[in-house]
Amino acid sequence: RGEQAIALIQTEHFDLILTDLQMPGIDGYETARRLRAAGFERPIVALTASAVRTDEQKCLDAGMQEMVLKPISPQEMEALLLRYIPEKLTPDQAQIKQKLGKEKPLPPALLHFAGDNPAIARQLLAVIHTELSTNLPVYENLVSKNDADGIRQKVHKMRPQLIALGHEEHRALFDAIEHSTEANEQFWLNALVFGFILKKTLSEI
Repeated sequence: RGEQAIALIQTEHFDLILTDLQMPGIDGYETARRLRAAGFERPIVALTASAVRTDEQKCLDAGMQEMVLKPISPQEMEALLLRYIPEKLTPDQAQIKQKLGKEKPLPPALLHFAGDNPAIARQLLAVIHTELSTNLPVYENLVSKNDADGIRQKVHKMRPQLIALGHEEHRALFDAIEHSTEANEQFWLNALVFGFILKKTLSEI
């Protein structure tokens, strides 16, 4: 709860505060404002399930450093800690720093979709990676069972995420699968190609 965080900074030291935006009592915005008013100068980061850009600006206006989209991957949390409290890394964490230093570049299409905000793009990428990773084995099972209707539904569910990653050139393929009226030879060939695209995409992000 926000009230507890405000009380705790009076007696304890914190290097970083993570606050949910929706909490019982005062919300994350008001919590951040009161923390700043009480003299807390260390980073405050918002956690939220919303990706609305106006929410991000409200976080900044309240005195926070940034807004992080839930769910948060371990890699994203590592990067966040490196941004705000790198001095707290122990020798055992040196490999984390080295790994993050080789972080893959963001897909240009996703960066554009995120309003050229790398922080938001990284958050979206983590969510997309989780979604595609979860849906890949389900999709492969549908193909193995020759479940044409299930395949169409999964393609419909995953295509916005693939388009956001820059797969505009495959839009015709997505359309052909999703709007097919029969499960003919071409349909199954397209379904296999979609699976290859999905696996290749996951290996690259």
